Amino acid sequence: MDNAEAKQLLQVFRHGTEDSRDPIFREALTRVERDSALEAWFRQEQDFDALMVAMFREVPPKK
Repeated sequence: MDNAEAKQLLQVFRHGTEDSRDPIFREALTRVERDSALEAWFRQEQDFDALMVAMFREVPPKK
């Protein structure tokens, strides 16, 4: 797996779920631990995902 493949997988990674135990995600996460540029990219992805989740939670339910 190269960094491009790792990024593709990690774009759909869901923190705090079973994803962290999935062998395919584990391989990508191991690359994150070993590559500072990939780690910085992944941190930005996770921050963006958290922001989007927070924003969607603020949307009132449709009546």
